[in-house]
Amino acid sequence: GQSIVSDGSNENIPITPHGTGSVVISKVDVAAGEIDGTAIGANSASTIAGTTLSATGNVSFDGGSFVFNESGADKDFRIEGDSQANLFVADASTDRIGIGTGTPDGTLHVHTATAGSVAAESNADDLVVENNAAGGISLLTPDANDGILKFGSPANANNGAIAVNNNSNSQYMQLQVDGSERIRIDGGGRVG
Repeated sequence: GQSIVSDGSNENIPITPHGTGSVVISKVDVAAGEIDGTAIGANSASTIAGTTLSATGNVSFDGGSFVFNESGADKDFRIEGDSQANLFVADASTDRIGIGTGTPDGTLHVHTATAGSVAAESNADDLVVENNAAGGISLLTPDANDGILKFGSPANANNGAIAVNNNSNSQYMQLQVDGSERIRIDGGGRVG
């Protein structure tokens, strides 16, 4: 049920705790009104400051930007999936993102299942892909287009590349150095 509190005239109800105590309100549904002179509810803009936001059902935010942890505190952010408790985790203490893991090993850690007692080396931990069986990354392109993994630096954005041409008539893989093809392996396994 609902309890409606009103003084019968202007509907302002003063609530004052005894002594220096506090007033605890466990649930409030505000359709319209003001808090400290700021309009809230209905279709008006509002600002609510607090330590916990809890909701059941759908919640939508429309318009503007949404920033989590603007103060830079050590506060993690986690999204649960239907069967995955750590579907997406932002670990504030390490400045890392985990997909499928609450303790990411690198800047971005995509975790399907544990590979065992192993962690990424610090000089190669920007993207970590982990699984308990075969693991992989797919570069998917249309037919007759290349899938390319590039290596670069400030002095040369094209230091090297591994490229695969997906032409159905003449597929090949090539290794490039300084923007030029140096090795090609064709569909028949010939190296040139």
